[in-house]
Amino acid sequence: MAGEETGGIGDMAGKMGKELGKAFTDNFNPAVILETLKQVDDGAAKVLGTFGASREAVAAIRQNLANAIPDVTELGGGFQNIVEIQQSVSATLGKNLVLSTEAFKDMYATMKASGQDAGTITKSFKDVGISVYDATKQMGDVVNIARASGVNASAVSGQVLQNMEALNKYNFEGGVQGLAKMAAQATSLRIDMKDSLAFAEKVFDPEGAINMAASMQRLGVAQSDLLDPLRMMDLAQNDPGELQNQIAKMSQQFVQLKKDGTGFEIMPGAKRQMREIEKEMGLPLGQLSKMALASADLDDKMKKIKFPAATDEQKTMIANMAEMKGGQYVVNFTDKDGKAQEKAVSELNPDDMLALVEASKPKSMEELAKGQLNTSERIAGILEGMSKRLPAAIAGSRGGKAVTEAPRELAEGLGTITKGVTSKKIGKGLDETTDIAFEALNKVASGTGSMADVTTALSKISENTKTAFGSTWTEAMGNAKVATDNLSKSQNGIIQLLNTGMGTLGKSLGLTSEAAKSTTATGSQKLKVDDFIIETHKQDELKLVGGTDLYGGKSSGGKSSSEPTVIKLDFSVDVKGGNITEHQFMEVLNKTGIKESLTKTVTMELNKNSPESSPQKIMNNNFKK
Repeated sequence: MAGEETGGIGDMAGKMGKELGKAFTDNFNPAVILETLKQVDDGAAKVLGTFGASREAVAAIRQNLANAIPDVTELGGGFQNIVEIQQSVSATLGKNLVLSTEAFKDMYATMKASGQDAGTITKSFKDVGISVYDATKQMGDVVNIARASGVNASAVSGQVLQNMEALNKYNFEGGVQGLAKMAAQATSLRIDMKDSLAFAEKVFDPEGAINMAASMQRLGVAQSDLLDPLRMMDLAQNDPGELQNQIAKMSQQFVQLKKDGTGFEIMPGAKRQMREIEKEMGLPLGQLSKMALASADLDDKMKKIKFPAATDEQKTMIANMAEMKGGQYVVNFTDKDGKAQEKAVSELNPDDMLALVEASKPKSMEELAKGQLNTSERIAGILEGMSKRLPAAIAGSRGGKAVTEAPRELAEGLGTITKGVTSKKIGKGLDETTDIAFEALNKVASGTGSMADVTTALSKISENTKTAFGSTWTEAMGNAKVATDNLSKSQNGIIQLLNTGMGTLGKSLGLTSEAAKSTTATGSQKLKVDDFIIETHKQDELKLVGGTDLYGGKSSGGKSSSEPTVIKLDFSVDVKGGNITEHQFMEVLNKTGIKESLTKTVTMELNKNSPESSPQKIMNNNFKK
């Protein structure tokens, strides 16, 4: 058996070692990194959809979402929880608030410890002027007050959030803490805190307090604070929690111990009287009875705790944790040695008292959230959090943003090229050509036409098709120039690297900067003017290409006439609109100095190879005014 136990421990240790190693290596695993990048990009897109914001706002969202991954994962959450928190908070506030990295962890821990959702927490606290960043700390106080009172933290948190607007109507000692104490007592008494606050509203002003005090006296209420209108009005305005406590004490006069000593019951003759009191107070039927029984039970348990050094809060905590069993109140707890104990409250010793008090000490929301995980969940959370640290850091960095945004920008460029070149336009052109064909064929079939009509129709179709697709191609090439210009202005590091790489590649191939521009330019246009072809690649760049007629069938350098020589011009021209017409080009040439400079350039080129040529004559023949 010992060997089996040793083997089991060894297997567990081996498994832990493998999982720890995997958690470490996953930080450098390209697949994990890419998956995290995609996850963060998807999450940021969802948040942008909630915001209705443009893509430019994505940087801060990505960074904060990504950086929160390791901490939230360690608490047992996931990236989806982070996205949901961000969406919920911003939607609740109605603002495009991007939460800080720490706020995600704090909010998730608060949700786990309190059992409440991010939207409810945010709204309730914002309605009383408390920011979302302070709300998590305030909720920590609420949960710790519930723990110190020995009552359910989720139930108390729910009562606090549902009645948070009471802070705007009444004064509570300590603000949220005072409200939390009232909620803890209401939970202990098994009543809805709303009913106590409704009673406070009835006696908030002098007239209401005087009428209520008179009714209490008439119905035989013995609690002095509820018979004094000034005291009752003061409690309603400045201490609703104590007003609730006075109602609970008043209700005890209608309760008695059962004959078998196993609990309390409403006295038979008091039930009608309690119904009348509930009616005057505006309480739901049976609410006062529940309060009376719970209050008497709590008071009896506290009397049985025999530690004079214990505070009322500590006694209340133990009393709320105890329950009747076998004719006595018992409490289950963990002692100072970590052992589970079940003891009657009357048998608790000083060490037991210390263990109970120690367990109720305030803890952070993060500690409480971690404590709610079982061992395997906690280990898995730690290892998963470790494996996400580097991938999350990369996903939230500028480099990570560049990786995911670069393909997007390139795709946007492709979309720009086809912008305006719609299926509707192409389809319309095809329909027109099809109509021509069917019309000619129908004439032949009906005997009103001949094959000559068909031949004419086919010729027209060919011409229309070339025109339609030619204009479509020209439009696409113009759009391509816009797309290229946009990419050249990109702030994305990877796109900038690609732009730089293209320039470096051109230099390494021996291309001049002008040639490189000509090679990589998109959306180029050509315009033939007599024996010259004008190529435009940018709005302010012209190239003049000589045809065979210019050099008598032979270009400079003795090359074949099919290889025209590119003559570089040393002037730039500003032509608006992107498309250079023949008329515009001739106007440019006739401007002062341009034609003379062009003549000089051509003369110099021709004199290098053909002194017998007449450059002035050639220029005059090819550039007509």
